[in-house]
Amino acid sequence: MSRQRWGLAIVGLAIAVLGAIAILWFGQSQRLDPISSRDGAAGSNAQSSLLLERIRQEPTYSGAWIDQDQVFQVRLSEGANTAPIELLLADIKHHVVADRLYTHEEQLAALAKVDDARFMVENGIASLGLDEQTGNVEVLAIPERMAEAERAVARRLPSDIFFVAPGHMPQTADGLDNHRDVFPIAGATSIQLSAAPGSKKRKQCTTAFGMHQASTGKYFQLTAAHCTEGWEGAWTGTGWSASLPFQSNPIAYDAVDAAHVKFTYYVGTNVGYRDSLCASSQPAHRLWTCGPGTVEYASVGDYAGDISVLKVRRAQPWIWVSNTKRAPVYYKQTKPLISGDASLCAAGQTTPTYCGLWVTEPNVSVLYCDNEECLKKPSWNNIHLLKGLTRVTKADGRCSNHGDSGGAVFRYVTGPNGQKGGVRAVGVISGISDDAHCTVYFTPVAKAERLFASSILLQR
Repeated sequence: MSRQRWGLAIVGLAIAVLGAIAILWFGQSQRLDPISSRDGAAGSNAQSSLLLERIRQEPTYSGAWIDQDQVFQVRLSEGANTAPIELLLADIKHHVVADRLYTHEEQLAALAKVDDARFMVENGIASLGLDEQTGNVEVLAIPERMAEAERAVARRLPSDIFFVAPGHMPQTADGLDNHRDVFPIAGATSIQLSAAPGSKKRKQCTTAFGMHQASTGKYFQLTAAHCTEGWEGAWTGTGWSASLPFQSNPIAYDAVDAAHVKFTYYVGTNVGYRDSLCASSQPAHRLWTCGPGTVEYASVGDYAGDISVLKVRRAQPWIWVSNTKRAPVYYKQTKPLISGDASLCAAGQTTPTYCGLWVTEPNVSVLYCDNEECLKKPSWNNIHLLKGLTRVTKADGRCSNHGDSGGAVFRYVTGPNGQKGGVRAVGVISGISDDAHCTVYFTPVAKAERLFASSILLQR
């Protein structure tokens, strides 16, 4: 063969190889949802969420997280081909290893065997979830009952796919009033329910983000569903669920507080608007399972968490980040969070903004307690099961407290035109756990958008 023909053959081979690589990359890239600047494409967290969604489609996937050096760590099952994932992660710091005994699907199947309210409460288990860093089912048990919980789980699962650690049942974070807002209402402001019949106490909560329902033109404020439901009979009075959870008069927060008639918007009822709390057969009046077969589950394609909406005259794309300062909401979190993400902040009507929360588990099942008595002796009369939450923690310092339920979980971002001090809407505060460190549970905002057929209001 002539030198010229050899050269053409080599060029042709090179083109073929490059073409194959391009086809492989394009085929994978097409499986990624397009990232727009409105969704915060510039941030590495947005990129990580998109990559996680793509990688989880691999049948050999077993876990992923961001480590303390900001390296995207991925684990596959033993003997898996790492090349496709290596190619997908080529532009970021990453480390892919194929050494796990169980795939993600097998981990989920193991979790399902112990993800049962009766089993959890009878064996002192506070919460369950997948720890993607270890590839195991993480079981948080009441410290005094850890041995009992471990024995119970071992009867259902192999010893190499779970671990037990101490943990506490969280309580919902409703409490005392602290901050009020004026029309049009912004997120992370205080709301108050009128007292239940026979009770002198009013429940205080917080709103998270404004929402708009394009099909009806209505505006909402997003909050926690337990803020609009009557399950806390021991705290608010047993007749609570028989009355409307929110007043529908033109005076905000408190019908008897005539001095605050200047608040001209109204806090509407959630009557006619679904929330994410629904009944279960074990027992019907207590557990928030909202599982397959329910309308709520079908709406979100998953357990719907702890969210509801308040109808308001007008909402706006801002949240309060202090008692005097608001921040615009530029983006919303539409993709799953990844373990190790440590850039989250929270704000409620009791606790001013604090940051440093990092994701431990993006999808957990949690038993909630009504009151202090429940924490000492949980029973069917004072616990609730809630699924579809994200658990975040921080070592020390400020943490959400009573009154912050329904408040905003967010991330500070730069706006689409370089604006400073904006935020990305991430979640809605549900509960807090009385551990040695700060532990907060929240529902992702993407579930709220699907459940209420509405969109988080964004600053344009």
